[in-house]
Amino acid sequence: MCESAIQIESLSYRYPDGTSALRGVDLRAEPGAKVGLVGPNGAGKSTLLLCLDGFLAARGRASVSGLSVSKANVKAIRSHVGLVFQNPDDQLFMPRLFDDVAFGPINQQLDPTQVRQRVAEALTDVGLTGMDDRAPHHLSMGQKRNAAIATVLAMKPDLLLLDEPSANLDPRSRRHLIELLAGMSITMLIASHDLDMIVQLCDRVALLDAGRIVADGATADILSDASLMDRHGLEVPAVLAPRA
Repeated sequence: MCESAIQIESLSYRYPDGTSALRGVDLRAEPGAKVGLVGPNGAGKSTLLLCLDGFLAARGRASVSGLSVSKANVKAIRSHVGLVFQNPDDQLFMPRLFDDVAFGPINQQLDPTQVRQRVAEALTDVGLTGMDDRAPHHLSMGQKRNAAIATVLAMKPDLLLLDEPSANLDPRSRRHLIELLAGMSITMLIASHDLDMIVQLCDRVALLDAGRIVADGATADILSDASLMDRHGLEVPAVLAPRA
């Protein structure tokens, strides 16, 4: 049996102010799976992604590619997991795009030749070839989103975590993003309110509400269940809505 890319058991997290963000979450994903993580605002989606990448220390158990997510393993975890934040400006902080994309490989202690190769490959993968010397803040929102993805792809992660990846994109940039993600074989956990995008990318969906997984199954089955969706503050996406 192949090792799970994600294995989460009874994961709980409470913020310092006492707010309970995750309440006994169980979730598993096999290598190469694209899993949509959906739910209303405040459901705990972003918190779950932060816990998986070791930014937040949760109670319970979580592992990525067999490696336990713990304080002692944070450096190793971030070599296996690539987290793309909702706001790409939180991820792009260097004067040149090359430096942003090279940051991870340099911290993996790769030699300069390997770093340059990783940067070139990652920028090619996201359609930003030749923009090495561009200042990230001069890029369009769609280009920034792709640049943020490139910063994690350059580290060759086993798992890609994406937080609202299509937010604030124009229709063309959104379409290009979907095509980019659809063409990748890497395991993904995609937290998003863009349910039409989830339908296009993910065969499976986990519905999170009030810190708990309330439904987990085939994307079409979960997202076309009007009663379930309504109970958890969501609407059936247009692509799955019954025709009048």
